[in-house]
Amino acid sequence: MTRNDALIAAATALTRLAFWRMSGTPGTHVYTWFLSDGWLRHGTLAYGDRPTAAFEPLYPLFIAAARWLVDSPSFVIAAQIGIACAGAICLGRLARIMSGRADAALGAGLAYAAYPYLIRQSATFMEITLLSTLLLGAWLAWASGRRYFTIVLLTLAVLTRATLLPATLFCLLLMFRRGGWRSGLAASAIVAAFITPVVVRTYRLEGAWAPTRQGENLYVGNNPYAAQMIPRYDLDLLPPVGEARARERLGVGPDAEIPPAVLDRELTREAWDYLKADPWRAVKAKAMNLLYFFDPRIVPLEGLSDDTTFSATPEGRVVVEHARQRPLWQSAAHTALYSAVLIMALAGAWRRRQAGRAEDLDALLFVTLVTLALISAVYFPTTRMRAPLDPMLMAYAACAFRAGSSRS
Repeated sequence: MTRNDALIAAATALTRLAFWRMSGTPGTHVYTWFLSDGWLRHGTLAYGDRPTAAFEPLYPLFIAAARWLVDSPSFVIAAQIGIACAGAICLGRLARIMSGRADAALGAGLAYAAYPYLIRQSATFMEITLLSTLLLGAWLAWASGRRYFTIVLLTLAVLTRATLLPATLFCLLLMFRRGGWRSGLAASAIVAAFITPVVVRTYRLEGAWAPTRQGENLYVGNNPYAAQMIPRYDLDLLPPVGEARARERLGVGPDAEIPPAVLDRELTREAWDYLKADPWRAVKAKAMNLLYFFDPRIVPLEGLSDDTTFSATPEGRVVVEHARQRPLWQSAAHTALYSAVLIMALAGAWRRRQAGRAEDLDALLFVTLVTLALISAVYFPTTRMRAPLDPMLMAYAACAFRAGSSRS
């Protein structure tokens, strides 16, 4: 570990520990914690006592592994902060390779350490910290010539968030193109070894090939209420509305059990029916979703609280009450730093291209960005979806300065 690595890791740890001390350890009444209970009690992904294939398995497995060592929410957060420190070091090294400047790379690492949204996510039971570190490790491995390790880390990222599969498949294409068919087949075997057991389990358990909450996610972003709620309100208010609509389509009562795959199928149909009813309206909504994906504000603008309620008038107008207002300092700090990083990243990407330094790494980064942006356009935009890519912007921001020797 170099001096810069140690400085970046220390700054990352200090900011997160300070926020954790200020905000306290989060409660465990969240779905990721319940899923980790399934790993610990049943050795499989389960919600309560019932196995589920609705969620990606890796982040709940990370929580379960930490709890297996010390069954304490505080220990899990501490382990997650350690993961964030590893990600910060990866970012600093990646920025050094991309920019050719040690001082700019140090700046990128310190930006990661001070980034408000990523600091906050390190002290919550959400997958963003783990996912961003996996992506940073994968990009650094590719830049360092360790292509098979890149494939392993990208595949683990898919098991954390399935929407990254297209980026992983693109990386496989690069392996075939650069290393020949032997290299490509070996990389494909790695992906298959990790993903096939999950796909087979999903199909055997619920008769589907993908996590069975995709229909729910598609529905909550594509219905008459979502159009009124984006970007202000959290769409997590809408799944009960979607389930009620699916029960109406199926003609079953409120207490009847619906198999997850059936509910997933009905919600998918409901979403596509809404999109097909007015294609031009759908195109405009998707274009706005794409803009909100890069919004410098925290989207949704208002969060959920225990008292937040959703209702709709007979005319179909949405009424959301008791939404949680974000602290002004938190929103302002995020907007200011993200905007600065984004502007410098665009300048860095342009300078890198003009200098003729763009390469396969840039293509992989671009495809990863486009993948999540388009998925957010189709489903719904949130800062949470984009946040794991913000360290990529920091690496490009380091490239805004001319390459050359410099002191740290």
